[in-house]
Amino acid sequence: MNRQILLISNPGNPNDVNYVRTTETAIDRWESFFRSPIGGYWQDHEILRYGEDNQIDANEFKRLLTPLNTVQCDYSVIVFCGHGACTTNDKDAIQLPIPSPANNNLIAVDDLVNPAISSVRRTVILDACRSLIPYTSTQLFEQREYSSVYTIDGIECSKYYNSLIMQSSPHVEVLYSTSEHEKAYGSISGSQYSDIMSNLVRARLLYWKALAIQNRYGQFCYSMCELQKDLTTELVKRNIQVPEYRIIGTAEASFPFVALHLPTEKTLYVDDAVVEVIRE
Repeated sequence: MNRQILLISNPGNPNDVNYVRTTETAIDRWESFFRSPIGGYWQDHEILRYGEDNQIDANEFKRLLTPLNTVQCDYSVIVFCGHGACTTNDKDAIQLPIPSPANNNLIAVDDLVNPAISSVRRTVILDACRSLIPYTSTQLFEQREYSSVYTIDGIECSKYYNSLIMQSSPHVEVLYSTSEHEKAYGSISGSQYSDIMSNLVRARLLYWKALAIQNRYGQFCYSMCELQKDLTTELVKRNIQVPEYRIIGTAEASFPFVALHLPTEKTLYVDDAVVEVIRE
């Protein structure tokens, strides 16, 4: 399966009052999740990352998108954490990390969505402000954390993850961390959005662990749609920001965010001691 992730952070100019250094931490969190067995087990050759130390402008970014918009790419994920806005004609845009002055650093979200390309399977996660501005240009989840119940095989999880993607018809899912014309807020550990994402996935996995001890076998999937619903609930409770979720195209099923496949051989641990090996 041909997959590609683009991870982009833009904290802004260090000399600006709205510089947000924790965007890199938030992207660290997303990357660590996607590399984990439950997050799709993405490998080095499938991940491209851009930020303060690896900057990119709009022209280069559009060149990167070109192969992702063809049938040769089965599934793509784009995660952006940083500065974004909404133009006066209600068009969302993100600001790419290029040196100041930023003459060519705006990308319209419409360019990421590509509704005209019927073959695209894509998830877009935008952890950025959507404030109205008057411009017109356009190691979190590691193997050892979950070994206290069963050893998790990243390759098997990846196969399950990929199968869920291919079961869905081509479409694009867009996860916004906030609503139109509103801000998105950071935190000392990244961003409010990524913090809650982390907590939600941990809670889901704790629940899965309890079920796994009883049921022994099975598969666990947490979809992008379910994730955004839960994120919305938690952020509304905090009265911080209200996320939004869009589907472009016809979706028979939402793409997976977490995909956990129980291996055929399972080793049960108690206090780091092996107490049982279960085989199908």
